[in-house]
Amino acid sequence: MITLTRLDGNPVCVNEINVLWVEALPDTSVMLLGGTRILVKESVADVKRLINERASVLVAGPSIAAAGAADVVAPSASGQ
Repeated sequence: MITLTRLDGNPVCVNEINVLWVEALPDTSVMLLGGTRILVKESVADVKRLINERASVLVAGPSIAAAGAADVVAPSASGQ
């Protein structure tokens, strides 16, 4: 889950898998699978970054997430 901030300042946790789209109306609107629309303080770019960061943790697995991004070395293109 990612944590966003509603326009009234209250935090809201969103399951990033349920996000259909994010748009600026001019406030940032997050549309969820069930049809719920949430207006948040974060920019579209910030929401995308949070979703991408969460996705990279899920793909990498718990051992990499626990190590921290600075401790992870990506494999080279040659596989060595």
